[in-house]
Amino acid sequence: MHGNHVSCYRGDRVDYRWPCRPDQEALPNYAGYAYIGRRLAKRGYIVVSISANGVNVLGNNVDDTGMRQRGEVLDKHIDLWQEWSTVGGDPFGDTFVGKVDMSRIGTMGHSRGGEGAVWHKIVDDERPVPFGLDAVLALAPVDFTRVTINEVPFSVILPTCDGDVSDL
Repeated sequence: MHGNHVSCYRGDRVDYRWPCRPDQEALPNYAGYAYIGRRLAKRGYIVVSISANGVNVLGNNVDDTGMRQRGEVLDKHIDLWQEWSTVGGDPFGDTFVGKVDMSRIGTMGHSRGGEGAVWHKIVDDERPVPFGLDAVLALAPVDFTRVTINEVPFSVILPTCDGDVSDL
């Protein structure tokens, strides 16, 4: 999950709103780590990067800046992959049926997405039948809510030149 950035654009003008105005397009923030995703995919991983533009903007309206909602967005995507890997469905048809190991799931996020990955572990643990995350990687995460997670391999990569997380 990506971090907090502008969400909409038209030409060289950007905007921080959600949804985008009809004359704007959503900025593809989810594509920022595509180069890493392609390398991991070549090694057999299924890598998914999701857009968090809406929760970035609207999350500023709640006390935790949308951290729980980021975890819920990640969890919803795991639900979708469960469906696509068992019965199929749009937009993939049956491409992934029987081809995704849903017993081996890791979550990674950068900046606000890093704390969102932490919250994904919390949200998953609250499910009646959790998926059971196997790893969480927080890359230059914010720490707005000061929550902690246990019983999962957890790694944090600290930034050195991050504009938002400057005090470590």
